[in-house]
Amino acid sequence: MIRSQKSHHSASDAAASDHIVIARRPCVPDSGGCELCTRPLELTFHHLIPRHLHHRRWFRERYTVMEMRLRGAWLCRECHAFIHEHFDEATLGRRLSTVEALKNEPLIARHVEWAARQRVAGRGKARQ
Repeated sequence: MIRSQKSHHSASDAAASDHIVIARRPCVPDSGGCELCTRPLELTFHHLIPRHLHHRRWFRERYTVMEMRLRGAWLCRECHAFIHEHFDEATLGRRLSTVEALKNEPLIARHVEWAARQRVAGRGKARQ
């Protein structure tokens, strides 16, 4: 989510009056469910390119800072924790940097199949 703000200062500030406020993450999807297992649980934002890697040259040569900040997926806590327990940040940033790549990873696919079969006690909300 990117929004513009206008500053209402003097006319000399006219050129600098428009500026962009960069959001740290996009809005929660309308579906309300985890982007991997689709369960309607409380969601957390998973940066597809881990923030710890944003300063590294390999990533800066391939992505803009805004793209790295906004490229992510809304996941339930269980899927999010599973990903970080099984993959290091370099692997996540280089090889698993799209939702499709996460879904196609065999280890994650097995977890998603299992998670989708689990009972959901109540409908959660996204954490912002």
